[in-house]
Amino acid sequence: YIKFIRFAQWKIEQNKEGIVGIISNNSYLSQIIHRRMRENLLQTFDRIYILNLHGNSNIGEKCLDGSKDENVFDIKVGVSIVLFVKNKKYKDKKVFYTDLWGKRDNKYEFLNNNTLSKVEFTELPRKKPNFFFIIKDMKSERKYNKFIGLNDIFGCSTTGVKTHRDDFIIEFDKSDLKNKIDK
Repeated sequence: YIKFIRFAQWKIEQNKEGIVGIISNNSYLSQIIHRRMRENLLQTFDRIYILNLHGNSNIGEKCLDGSKDENVFDIKVGVSIVLFVKNKKYKDKKVFYTDLWGKRDNKYEFLNNNTLSKVEFTELPRKKPNFFFIIKDMKSERKYNKFIGLNDIFGCSTTGVKTHRDDFIIEFDKSDLKNKIDK
């Protein structure tokens, strides 16, 4: 889904204006690993409207009152509907967000009976370094940031093991590995 969002962004950048509407996995709204993606989207688009439909059964997502939250599709990951708008008339950039919790049928009813102008959105701050696309309680952020960072503890960092060449790198027999290396 990230590649589709990037492709749509690229097409809008070429055209200089436009609207992209996408229903996708919602993990990029809040995951730390997607912070550069969110930052880049904020550089391109003037308005971003996010309707977070939640429904992530992988993490046991529940409504705020503890009741069952259901996905609008028969899938386990949470989803969102996002409109990305690039329009020359806007002189500033804003992100608007709202949640939709509850049973699948209630979500369908909401979606069938509302338009963008009827939905009550909250404007989100565009705050570095994470640029979250959700409403996030940051009360403990200052206290958290006082602790020593991982980059201060460890002298080097890496993205982890890259497995794109497993067929070459992993071998259980030394002679087979030597044959691969000699080729």
